[in-house]
Amino acid sequence: MQFTHLVITAGISAISERNVLGRRLRGEPGPLNFPARQQNPELKEGMSDADAVQHVGRLATDPEVQVTATKVPTEVSAEFSLIHALRKRDRLHDHPTVILLHTATLS
Repeated sequence: MQFTHLVITAGISAISERNVLGRRLRGEPGPLNFPARQQNPELKEGMSDADAVQHVGRLATDPEVQVTATKVPTEVSAEFSLIHALRKRDRLHDHPTVILLHTATLS
């Protein structure tokens, strides 16, 4: 049986420090601080949510991040890993509908 529709809850795994985007976010200047022992980043003084979204979007579409994500799909996010595993096991339809429901992750 192949899945044609997926509904996945999505939190903060894409920017976890063990994933390619999270490592890049921590490794270069930007609008976010990543306090020790906290999962959620904080906006730097004078930065807006829009600044953070633009910065994360720019890094997520960076060719280096894209190449790394292709080579090591298990280091993108929990959601991407799930979809990749289903595809690899031929359990995912060629053109599935994927709905991501954002859930706030508590620090």
